[in-house]
Amino acid sequence: MSKTFRILSVLLVLGACLSFVILNLKFAPITHAAEIATESGQFTATIPAAPASDDNQAPTSPILIRPTDGSATADPHPELVWRRSTDPDGNTIYYDLYLNGVATYLGISNTGNSADNNYTSTVVDSEVRLIPTTALSDGHYTWLVRAYDLAGDYSNSTTWDLEIDTAPPNFVITSVDTHHDLTLDSANPSSVSDDLTFEVTGPKDIYFTIETEPRTTIQLLFYDSDGSLVTQTSGTTSSTISTLNLYSHLDSGLYTVQALAFDHVLLTTTLPPFDLSVTMPTLTLPIPGITPPITLLIPPALKDLPSTLAHLPATVARISTRPGIAIIIFTLIALALLLLLILLKKRRYNLILINPQGTPLKLATIYHSIPDSPPSSHHLHTPAFLTHRAPFRYPLDTSDKGKLYIRKLNRYSTLTIRTKTSLHILSISRYHSPITLIID
Repeated sequence: MSKTFRILSVLLVLGACLSFVILNLKFAPITHAAEIATESGQFTATIPAAPASDDNQAPTSPILIRPTDGSATADPHPELVWRRSTDPDGNTIYYDLYLNGVATYLGISNTGNSADNNYTSTVVDSEVRLIPTTALSDGHYTWLVRAYDLAGDYSNSTTWDLEIDTAPPNFVITSVDTHHDLTLDSANPSSVSDDLTFEVTGPKDIYFTIETEPRTTIQLLFYDSDGSLVTQTSGTTSSTISTLNLYSHLDSGLYTVQALAFDHVLLTTTLPPFDLSVTMPTLTLPIPGITPPITLLIPPALKDLPSTLAHLPATVARISTRPGIAIIIFTLIALALLLLLILLKKRRYNLILINPQGTPLKLATIYHSIPDSPPSSHHLHTPAFLTHRAPFRYPLDTSDKGKLYIRKLNRYSTLTIRTKTSLHILSISRYHSPITLIID
């Protein structure tokens, strides 16, 4: 064998050995630090772990169950539930739960109970149920669940919203009819004294203004002296407006008013009760030679006046024996009734216009249209419902405080409301006096 042949054989053997080493370095998984020895000493090199298999598949995505997306709760330890994932390769699955994009609850088991310092979890049937052991603060949260295997492959669930609200709503009554600038605060029970009584004249719609949180329902309950519920009224603030204007019609009498509020998670706050005295207005007539002066109750409307004067109080009947005084008295009564009629006509209203902030609309022009004749049920879609009459015009200014009386306003009426910046056309399908409209 020649020297050249021996050299070539050695080179071939060395090439084969080198190829074997290179192939093992490329394809063999190295999952730990390797120590390599040389003639000059030893050194350690850390090589990242490779997946167990190049074709490993991620687990299926978890399916969120409850609390439902967009829900709210008063529980600071809400139970978070999702459907278990499966792994196509049969690998062990674990979960991480993210709150507001942060992995908060880690290493949750897919097969049984697990616990950490801030959560406990159980598996019931095909559901994983996690309960935080540390109370969550009030506020808005997003939450999702990540399922992963030991090879590092993962899948995420959808992202849901959750609101936690553990504080009951606070509210303040700022006006009761003609009594303004009040501070009846549910957070300060002493703001309602034991003998607090508001006196108003009626019968009429009593006006209440309440300030509270958005998405809060206010309820007013009116009880008579026997403790029986007479009437109630309620209203709910929007997601942006936190002021309510509530009306309740009350006849003459003494009422106990109970105000309460509950929010979207049904937490309730109550205000200590107070009294409301509704009395009819009176007219005192000082007559020379008559003591004491005559006091007359002014009826709430002219229709409530007696059809005959035969049933006047006996004191007034005896005065008729003196013709001169009787004429004066009846003249004064007539003038008083005329003045009362004028005042009642000015104060009467069946339409209330407010802006989205709950304050009276200042300036507007209202046009009222009604059909030529009230249509029957089978004529609602026929020309019989049309009108050929010009609409009635009603100007609204600041002195009206958003209130108007519209003649012949009924369920067949059409209102055209023109402001400086907008035009609104409304058809009334149901009529209940007064009608309150929010005009933007």
